Amino acid sequence: MAEQPPNLRTLLLGGGHRWDGNPPAISEDVAALLTATHVSLPEAYLELLRLSDGGHAFLSGDLGYVRIWPARTAVEYNRDYEVQKWLPGFVGFGDDGGPDMVGFDTRGTAPYPVCAVPFAPMEWDAVRGRVADFDVFIRQLLPVEQRDEKRNH
Repeated sequence: MAEQPPNLRTLLLGGGHRWDGNPPAISEDVAALLTATHVSLPEAYLELLRLSDGGHAFLSGDLGYVRIWPARTAVEYNRDYEVQKWLPGFVGFGDDGGPDMVGFDTRGTAPYPVCAVPFAPMEWDAVRGRVADFDVFIRQLLPVEQRDEKRNH
């Protein structure tokens, strides 16, 4: 029988993966995010916010690094960057520490793919790092020893 992957709490807080996270989100901030996005956000993403209101980590995937914004910041950045005007159907939830915003492509049906797009120009043709959904995305967290090796190179 195949070994089950760790649940999100174990993945983020169990010590085997390096997740530098914030304290849990307050319920009002999560509610504001849900109201502002007008889509049903993935439960794994909401669970992450309830465990850690944003944070950052190295990843094994294409992006290599992600900074997930606190819930209130996600509301503000999606509004201030006019994400729906420039990239209808995209819901940003973080960035790569550089020129790209990371978020959900909600143009189709759930589960929503996670991808990165430049802050400028913000257009669908520039999408990179697409993965199937948030659960696949967050499980790209590097184990502590691999994260330390990546940092030293």
